Amino acid sequence: MNVILKRYTDKGTLDEVNYYEFCRDVDIYTEGVAVSQTYADSFKNYQKTSKGTQSAIYTDKPNDVNDLLAKLRSKALRSGLRLQEFLRDFDKLRSGNITKNQLRLGMNMCSLPLSEDEFNLLTSFFESDKENSVRWREICNAIDEVFTTKNLEKRSATEVITPVST
Repeated sequence: MNVILKRYTDKGTLDEVNYYEFCRDVDIYTEGVAVSQTYADSFKNYQKTSKGTQSAIYTDKPNDVNDLLAKLRSKALRSGLRLQEFLRDFDKLRSGNITKNQLRLGMNMCSLPLSEDEFNLLTSFFESDKENSVRWREICNAIDEVFTTKNLEKRSATEVITPVST
């Protein structure tokens, strides 16, 4: 015990032991290194499979906003996507407005990428009073028309048309 204390006593204060240095000398690191090396070696022959998820640059040129919304509705219906779920968190104050960059990010997150022309058409049509922002709730309502009719409970005589999946 005296030999150990003599070796690991802290040079600044003789009443304390340098525990870090003691643990470093006592612990055997080769066991941990061997385990991590074995785990790392298990991936050497791993074959990466390509699922065809390559990035694509979209260059579509839309005719008008209705065609663009029809395209987005079709994609949303096929995928079962609700754009609102991806854009809601960007609107911290629940004002119904988000920036154009946030809209672009949300559209990409929910796998509804748009070309630059399509995006500019959409943002110009749903432009907000605030600078560089859009009315995201109206965009979501326009796309979600493929799933349901908004405020149906207020219009009792409205006939609901079920969408046909393509």
